[in-house]
Amino acid sequence: MPLEGAGMMTKDRSLPRTSVGDSAFYVEGFCISGVKGLAKTHIQDLLALKKKYQVLIMQKCSPFKVLRMYYQNFNRNITQKYHFVLDNWPLSKFIAPSNINSLTELQVLYNAWDSNASCFCKLSDEEYKAWEVKNFTDVLALASTLHDADKEDLIAEGENNAPGPQLLSNSVPKSPANPPLQPSDCDASIAAPEPTQTQKCKVPSETPAGSVVFTMDGAPMQVTKKSRREHTDKGIKHGPCKKKGDALAVVSSKGPSHSTDNTRDLLNAPPCGGMHITL
Repeated sequence: MPLEGAGMMTKDRSLPRTSVGDSAFYVEGFCISGVKGLAKTHIQDLLALKKKYQVLIMQKCSPFKVLRMYYQNFNRNITQKYHFVLDNWPLSKFIAPSNINSLTELQVLYNAWDSNASCFCKLSDEEYKAWEVKNFTDVLALASTLHDADKEDLIAEGENNAPGPQLLSNSVPKSPANPPLQPSDCDASIAAPEPTQTQKCKVPSETPAGSVVFTMDGAPMQVTKKSRREHTDKGIKHGPCKKKGDALAVVSSKGPSHSTDNTRDLLNAPPCGGMHITL
């Protein structure tokens, strides 16, 4: 198959510009490794061209003693410091070559710098002053445009959040919540007092709690409490601590006890040969 026919079948425009050896090498690599190998070769070529472009761009910047090339904020980082501008940028966007993923665009950019179609131009003092005024005007216009855009967004947002007009309905007016009372209603309301909420009192049970025992059949059986002996000090008010004399007076006022009588009998008994104690 002739190479021109292969170029027409594959629609490869770059094929006639390549040599026969390179074309045969690409076809052989595609036949051996397939699409994956071809994609790998494309990535390798892209990385190699990026590296080659970086070397070329630093050579172009060397007369101006630029240590690093800045693509973002080029006016502030390059022009204001080194007083030179860029002419004839070939691509539609001014971006760094590391952000370019198209091999065709990268080749166009490299060829433009290699052929001096794109270059850096040194500004004189008058040209730099004119550029500075123009740059300040452009920055001011851009800032005002952004401010107007933000203001329009705020106005639109306020209109969207504003409440809509209230619709007036011709429906029948509702009756008031508290209609005026008639005289008959007033008399009835005065005569009939409002019922008050009464507290429920618990009725005490006749049977004390815990005094009822249930049998095995379930019948209640009342348990009588055992009576206890009353204390001797029942009815006596318990005040502060009393002395011994006061306590003895209280005991004597209640009458002699059986133990006192027995002691006296023992003391008054006549002496005898044998001790006889009557209790």
